[in-house]
Amino acid sequence: MESKEKALLLLSVALISAALTFVIYSFYYMGESYAIKTDLLVGYKIGPNLDNDTMHFGMLPPGTKGVRKISVASSKNGKILFYAKGNISRFLSFAPNPLIVERGGEYIVEVKATIPKHEKTGAYEGVVIGSFRR
Repeated sequence: MESKEKALLLLSVALISAALTFVIYSFYYMGESYAIKTDLLVGYKIGPNLDNDTMHFGMLPPGTKGVRKISVASSKNGKILFYAKGNISRFLSFAPNPLIVERGGEYIVEVKATIPKHEKTGAYEGVVIGSFRR
């Protein structure tokens, strides 16, 4: 076998291996994502917002925390990774994260908004995303 043929064979094997790895990885980690609109106001009053059209934290003064809970019911085994997007994301944390779920299980995830002591007042919005993985 010539050196060009060997090089071509090695290149072909490497490309096929990379493609196969990508396909297996994509299939294994393929999942669903769910988004919940989320908002809060930073101000010097305390004001709950009990509307149920989105996840509202209401008005929180600087240096305080607010907590909301998400109910999760799972129809399969896997894990759910929670994260936030938008200008609200820097305030939010999730526990537990990731959430390990089993088929038929029901779980509660705590979403905590922590407002720094010297944060500017204003409206903050975004989405909380739960991304399911096997």
